[in-house]
Amino acid sequence: MGLRVPLGLSVSRTDAAVGAVVILLTVTPAFVPHVQPWWVVTLAVLTSVPVLWRNRAMFAVGAVVGGAMMTLALTYKVLPDPPLLLLPYGVLVCVFTFAARTMPLVPRAVSTAALVIGVVVSLVVPHENLETSRYLVTAVVAAYALGLGRRARRSAEAAKRSAEAAERAARLAERERERRLVEERAAAVERERTRIARDMHDILTHSVGLMVVQAEAGPLVVRDRPAQAEAAFEAIAETGRDAIAQLRLILGSLRGNPEGKPPVPPARAASGPALAQQPAPTTQRTSSATSPRTAPATTQHATSARTQRAAVMPGLDGIPSLITNARRAGLDAELETLGEPSKVPSDVGVAAYRIVQEALTNTIRHSGAQSVRVRLSWSPTVLELTVTDDGPGADEEPREGHGIIGMRERVAACGGTLDVRRGRPGFVVTARLPIG
Repeated sequence: MGLRVPLGLSVSRTDAAVGAVVILLTVTPAFVPHVQPWWVVTLAVLTSVPVLWRNRAMFAVGAVVGGAMMTLALTYKVLPDPPLLLLPYGVLVCVFTFAARTMPLVPRAVSTAALVIGVVVSLVVPHENLETSRYLVTAVVAAYALGLGRRARRSAEAAKRSAEAAERAARLAERERERRLVEERAAAVERERTRIARDMHDILTHSVGLMVVQAEAGPLVVRDRPAQAEAAFEAIAETGRDAIAQLRLILGSLRGNPEGKPPVPPARAASGPALAQQPAPTTQRTSSATSPRTAPATTQHATSARTQRAAVMPGLDGIPSLITNARRAGLDAELETLGEPSKVPSDVGVAAYRIVQEALTNTIRHSGAQSVRVRLSWSPTVLELTVTDDGPGADEEPREGHGIIGMRERVAACGGTLDVRRGRPGFVVTARLPIG
């Protein structure tokens, strides 16, 4: 709140109170016990009233108050009845304000020199006695010292406020950092959960789809072509073992083993001890074009080796095995490579494998196709992956289920693009993955 004065300049309540006391103590001796001449009253007013605005115009007020007080000190002895208790209250208040103010060195030095000169002139020219001089100098020095103390306290308080503000900012920054860490951890958990869900979907749908196809084909040939039936059942077992190995790898990451140590190969079923000791029969692979729904027999050693390899996260080197599985399911599957293959980041290799796996699974389960083509087109910066089948297709664009959504998420995580569309005939899946 401010106080309005006749000059239209607002002052604080504190400045008004201090000014009122100074005016009272300075002007009263001009009237009590004797009424002084008008110029003495005028000088008394000039040494006191401007103190009201000392915080708004310190140098101007100091010059007016100091000049009026020095004039009064030089002339009051000529009066017939000099005023009693003629003390420089206004000057002392201005000295205190000047010392308490923070300012550059040059203005402070000039103002201090002017103060010293004014005090010396006010004491030497009128030939004041030693007691008066000692009193006046002591009062001025005390006022200046009090102002310095006030400035030091303000500086200490400002430093304390700055330290508290810095501490609050540090606490806020720490809380913000903790909040971001919590959000990042939650996002990482969500990403890992999504990744595991995609992997399990790809593994289960692909493996179970192949197993169902082989299981349906086995009874058709078990009587007339037992070797082919045995190969079909062996393919079911191998597909199941591969799925178990990959699921163990995923579950191992959930138990804190993200590197995934190779799991122990699951034991093969046997009807008795003698059968368990006998080597697995080997049959000749037949062409899928002449004998669909058939599969070659494999040895125990080869199966165990493939199971060990499946314990490692699949990549581009696993795509030929997907083509082999598609042939076992009765498709005329081919793999074509264009360009010079190069080393790719592990996430790109896994994404490429899973995209081919999901596309072949959809072809086997839903398209009714007879053949499928997988093409890997290499360039220095992009690996383009295309899966095309010759199924009858549909009149509308394919509906995006979990499988296609998972493919899009994998491609997006690698910074690539995915296109799933109807072909002429069948469906076409094209993924572009950056590799350099």
